[in-house]
Amino acid sequence: MIKASYEVLQPASGHSFLVRKFGKSAFDAPYHFHEEFELTYIVHGSGKRYVGSHMENFSSGDLVLLGSNLPHCWKLEHDSDIEDASAIVIQFSANFMGEEFFSKPEMQTIKKLFQKSGSGISFHSGVRKAIIRNMLLLTEEKSNFKMLITLLEMLHRVAGSAEYTLLDQQRSVAERSRTEQE
Repeated sequence: MIKASYEVLQPASGHSFLVRKFGKSAFDAPYHFHEEFELTYIVHGSGKRYVGSHMENFSSGDLVLLGSNLPHCWKLEHDSDIEDASAIVIQFSANFMGEEFFSKPEMQTIKKLFQKSGSGISFHSGVRKAIIRNMLLLTEEKSNFKMLITLLEMLHRVAGSAEYTLLDQQRSVAERSRTEQE
């Protein structure tokens, strides 16, 4: 198996999480992992998605939540329309709302979602359509508060959905010591 590289992410000043649009360069990223959770929507493109020890084809509309330290990458097919390839990625730490926020009784479904995401979760059907609409809105939103509320609503929506598939059933999470990561 390919060794995953460690990536350090830094939200911009005044933000507790990252929302980014990527062109084809996103698909050049090496097999990597980071401490942050990642929600990825493939706007346009097709190829192979690698999550832990799981490999599967992806295409436009792919929506995946990755857990903390789960190695991953998306690689475009050579015969796909590479110039139009794009993705929207949201990345956030487990404590982006504070140390104890997701331990509150009201947040238990999202906390369980975070635990499941250690395998990688591919969403489909109606929940995927709703989340994609919100992700597109997030890329245009100027209010940090509305962005935060939208992210929480999206997490709540997917946490309550049964319209998903767990990807890496073996949960091959990159286990590295803090020294190795640094």
